[in-house]
Amino acid sequence: MEIEVPITVRFHEGTTVAQGVFEDEVWDFGADAEVRHARDYLTIGPIGSEDRSVVLHRTKGGGHRVMVGCWPNSTSQGGTLDQLAAIVAVKQWDTPGVTARYRAEYEAFIALARLRIAEWKAEAAEGNQPQASLEDPYELGY
Repeated sequence: MEIEVPITVRFHEGTTVAQGVFEDEVWDFGADAEVRHARDYLTIGPIGSEDRSVVLHRTKGGGHRVMVGCWPNSTSQGGTLDQLAAIVAVKQWDTPGVTARYRAEYEAFIALARLRIAEWKAEAAEGNQPQASLEDPYELGY
């Protein structure tokens, strides 16, 4: 059995929108997003108790944002990787015996996301910026 679950990222008028695993999983990266290249965002899923996608993306000024389903609030504004890590460290899931599994999934994402953020910081320190144009999605390496 083969299951194809696309993650769609659309770029339009200065903002970026990602479509996750579920139809209701749509994230507007917002006006402060700095997604100009395929490596400017990272998405993994499904993970956790609700089988949601997790999205990390660059923001202007050297920052980042993490969005997980509806975390941290119903407006899906997201938060930082450190905020997510703090929640995961103490979270107890309702179903007996699954806390360790879900925590491990999120911790794996957090570790990978820290590598990506370090890459962004190194690029900024070297003065390197992605050269891809959002006018042509094929330049993003798809």
